[in-house]
Amino acid sequence: MHILDSLLAFSAYFFIGVAMVIIFLFIYSKLHRTTNGNYQKQ
Repeated sequence: MHILDSLLAFSAYFFIGVAMVIIFLFIYSKLHRTTNGNYQKQ
């Protein structure tokens, strides 16, 4: 059962990391789009 516990902890940390990266990219793109509006139209 130790492998299952470590796998659960790893998946939890991985999920938290992915969520943080997605939130960071969302906020960064939002700020980037507001600073220069017509630059992202491609």
